[in-house]
Amino acid sequence: MKNIYKSLFLAFLVVIVVFTTGCNTVIQPGYEGIKVVKTGTSKGVQNAPIVTGRVWYNPFTTEIIEYPLFTQVVTWTKSRTEESPADDSITFNSVQGASINADISFAYRIKPNRTGPVYMLYHCKDIKELTWRYMRVKVRDVITNEAAKLQTIDIIGSRKKEMLDLAKAELQKQLQKDFEIDTLAFVGEMRPSDSVKASINSVIQAEQAAIAADKKIMSSRAEAQQLVEKAQGELTAARLQAEANRELQKSLTGDLLNYKAIQRWNGVLPTVTGTGAIPFLNIDKK
Repeated sequence: MKNIYKSLFLAFLVVIVVFTTGCNTVIQPGYEGIKVVKTGTSKGVQNAPIVTGRVWYNPFTTEIIEYPLFTQVVTWTKSRTEESPADDSITFNSVQGASINADISFAYRIKPNRTGPVYMLYHCKDIKELTWRYMRVKVRDVITNEAAKLQTIDIIGSRKKEMLDLAKAELQKQLQKDFEIDTLAFVGEMRPSDSVKASINSVIQAEQAAIAADKKIMSSRAEAQQLVEKAQGELTAARLQAEANRELQKSLTGDLLNYKAIQRWNGVLPTVTGTGAIPFLNIDKK
């Protein structure tokens, strides 16, 4: 009987020691721990002091939650072979209501000494739950809001980076007290609906046709300009030739013609002439 009492007493002492001294854990560098009281008048997330290094606690009344302070990088994709077996991609709409789906890369970190408020605000047991549940919702909301201001062709094309930059700035504004946002980006190509693809292809084809038509018009204009320049050149040449002919005509006097004829004449008169034929030269007889 005494042995039973002795055993019970020793067990009681063990319980007392556990309650008074408790367990301990070490919060590694790069992490912050949160001591959460589970019992008493101050139980719950209202009492969550930040702890580092070796921490002693009573496992029956207290829980230690650890959050990393280093950057968390996550990719939410449609593929079921990435970080999650589910479809975690994000779908949003343009100002026209067109549906677009995309994979998202996101990187962020908790600011030092803010793990306690983060836990009290989101009440997540670990960083993965915080990332995949709450951060994904935040990211989806800011992208959805920015996309709703833009045309579909702009989201997929020239204003994609602008939209992401605005979404990132808004996200940082909302979370700046507790978090630093490093990266927000699309992974790979966005996936518009089939109707959007058809519309985009139609626009592209129309633009290409317009470009081809413009090139044809420019080519026709160039050819027409060449013809005009050729005609102007021929007209100028004709005018110059006519002017030369007029000047030549003015210079052709009778004496000059006789002189030219004498230079070319070999001194032989024609052997056969018609009635009244006379030499073509005027030869003065002295």
